[in-house]
Amino acid sequence: MINGMRAAITPHLANEPSPDRTQYLISPILFPVEAPPTETGTGNTATGSQSPGPCS
Repeated sequence: MINGMRAAITPHLANEPSPDRTQYLISPILFPVEAPPTETGTGNTATGSQSPGPCS
């Protein structure tokens, strides 16, 4: 994914600001996602506990 972003952005890095164009800062924000719960073979996933997220 990072290589794809570099390939898309790198050709435009040489563009200098002009009176009708200003520079922008691009900052990707990547959020981790939790892995889906695994099947335990009991058939009842509603009572399974989930680990808290990083902000809990």
